[in-house]
Amino acid sequence: MLNFQYGLTITVIKELDQAAELLLQEGTAGRCVFVVQNNPLSNERTLDSLGHNGVLPLFLVLPQSAIERQRVGDDPSLLSCL
Repeated sequence: MLNFQYGLTITVIKELDQAAELLLQEGTAGRCVFVVQNNPLSNERTLDSLGHNGVLPLFLVLPQSAIERQRVGDDPSLLSCL
């Protein structure tokens, strides 16, 4: 059996709280999450919610000046795309 998905649906949500709430409702219906902003996320729980507790790939797009401040824990792989 083959299963193909054609096209791409993008949902733009301007508030992180609303995005986290939608992801909790939709579960893993999404394929990945991109967060584009000027400042690092200050709450690790927000990161967990947006990535559906590690189930969905979560991409943070930040200016270079904010990358070091975004480091979470001691995992150096979080900054592997410098």
